[in-house]
Amino acid sequence: LVFALIVEIMANGAVTDKDAVTDKSEYGFWRDVNDCVYFARALSLQFQDVRDFDIPIKAYCVPKFVDEDVEIF
Repeated sequence: LVFALIVEIMANGAVTDKDAVTDKSEYGFWRDVNDCVYFARALSLQFQDVRDFDIPIKAYCVPKFVDEDVEIF
């Protein structure tokens, strides 16, 4: 069991509407949920605080079972 970092890219500035998600991807696996949440929070806050970015994102962690051949941080 690991924790996968999920990043959702939203369309049209929508932050809460599930239908507004244009891309949803996994960007890494962590053994420790705290490490995963650190990166998810850093990504979410970076795009929330800096107004220069037009593409809003949402990042979060989910538990996932993976094979032994994936890289785990």
